[in-house]
Amino acid sequence: MPLVTEHGRGEMALVLIHGWGLGAHVWTAVLPQLTPRFRVYVVSLPGHGGTVPWSPQADLREMADALLERVPAGALWLGWSLGAMVAMTAAGRRPGAVAGLGVVAANARFVAAAEWPHGVAPAVFSAFARLLRQDPAAARRRFAALLAPAARERRAVAAALAAEPAWADARRCLARPLDILATADLRATLPRIRCPVQWLLADDDPLVPSSVGTALGNGHARWQFRAVSGGHAFFMERPAVITDTVDRLVAYHGD
Repeated sequence: MPLVTEHGRGEMALVLIHGWGLGAHVWTAVLPQLTPRFRVYVVSLPGHGGTVPWSPQADLREMADALLERVPAGALWLGWSLGAMVAMTAAGRRPGAVAGLGVVAANARFVAAAEWPHGVAPAVFSAFARLLRQDPAAARRRFAALLAPAARERRAVAAALAAEPAWADARRCLARPLDILATADLRATLPRIRCPVQWLLADDDPLVPSSVGTALGNGHARWQFRAVSGGHAFFMERPAVITDTVDRLVAYHGD
């Protein structure tokens, strides 16, 4: 089960969910800017931050349901990568419980398919999954390069990777959530999301192409897609992007 820690004393609740391979410490730089105004519920997904790994049967729906039971209804949710997929799943399963949704460097379907070319090539994903099982240290180096293709982002990413205990036992902690990323497909879930959505896509992201915005952007009056500079973990070096996204959700929410 996920670990949830509460920070701040603001009136409005905000849920933050990290992605695959990096735990809740990805929010370290932005948290002090949020806690004066929000009650922030910081999620550590299974296997990350020293938590018990995902069970073999766990999926996005189980994780979303577990969090929906543990955070206040009517909260804003913001997730990065895999964490955003958990948040989208929650918003689709219980629309009234999520007041606004921030989607950071995430996709409706992470791995590309014939009818969805806007993802990681299946062969590339499979090769990385094999590398994780055969040589976790090499997989970590490859992951660092994917997260931060730009030099200005590498220091923050390197520090976060060094602080993440999941990599000490990567086969046990990270293989199952990687399998979930391989098969997750939220395209049928997205039409059930009723809240405002702020979707951030980076222009130099090798994992989530900016074409996702074009593919999903039509017909969603309450969704806003924004392109930002940087790689998959761009926000770690520029935490103000996260606070701006939250502010936009609050403004739309009317508070």
